[in-house]
Amino acid sequence: MYKFYFNDCLPLNKSEHEIISCFLKTLPEYKTIRTKFAAEVDGIVTSKLTENIILNENNFTLKNCIERIPNEKRELRQYAFAIFKKYPVDEHFTVKNEDDLIESDYFITIGDTKHEALNIKVVQENEGTLFSLALHDDLQQNSLNINDKNQNEYIVFNLFGEANNTDFIDKKIQELIADKSENFEKLLLVIGNNSFSERFKNGFNNVSASMQKAIVNHFEEAQNRKGNTPFYADGNLIKDVTPEKENKIKVFELRIFDPVGYRIYFSELSNKVYLALAEKKPNDKEQSSHIKTAASIIKELVTFKN
Repeated sequence: MYKFYFNDCLPLNKSEHEIISCFLKTLPEYKTIRTKFAAEVDGIVTSKLTENIILNENNFTLKNCIERIPNEKRELRQYAFAIFKKYPVDEHFTVKNEDDLIESDYFITIGDTKHEALNIKVVQENEGTLFSLALHDDLQQNSLNINDKNQNEYIVFNLFGEANNTDFIDKKIQELIADKSENFEKLLLVIGNNSFSERFKNGFNNVSASMQKAIVNHFEEAQNRKGNTPFYADGNLIKDVTPEKENKIKVFELRIFDPVGYRIYFSELSNKVYLALAEKKPNDKEQSSHIKTAASIIKELVTFKN
């Protein structure tokens, strides 16, 4: 899934009219992108509820902005309310290490003002794009610079409401989709004889290209151990997590710790690999139920896809 994030790093000295005007430039361009990539783009993530996102010095909020879209554009108003429902950031983007993010002191500069950009760095790491209001020349760019206290610089793509800019974002999404497709095909080639569930494929497709490459690399590393089977459990890279009362199949867990904690649940039976789930590492209380779900999926794959 290709995700957008509402950029709330804005100059706060603009009028309500200017804010609404800029919003009505970016929103249709986003709608164009979402319509074209309906399977890959779904909603805009915000840092908090729309009524709590302040857009100017008079406490004019994002919710106020949407509510005051003129009646002649009420379809866009309804559309906006439908898509600004995803928050907070860590529910929709993978956060690598929050302590490191805070310590690095990320910021972007709009005019002469530095804005804290921790969330925007998370968006950048997940290959997301900003939804910006072009309230300053510095926001009218295809990409924005993120800096940290050590003078490192990062680039995040930026949608701001012009046709040429939308074409740029369109091409970047096409490139990302192509990269992810190639990564999935490469994974299947690395593993060899296999069956996979739709949940596995969706989980794989919904992470960043860098995370996908990490998954491929870990399966390659597993093969290079030269064990009795390519993906045997060694208790380290691959762990046997079969539920206690399960006696029909084994459930293995491929363990990934970098760039983030991630888990692949699968089984290896008769020279064939059954891929059940690909997901961010669940907490300890949830993990046992996820493993049981994986076991059920594997049994279905073995029964119906041999």
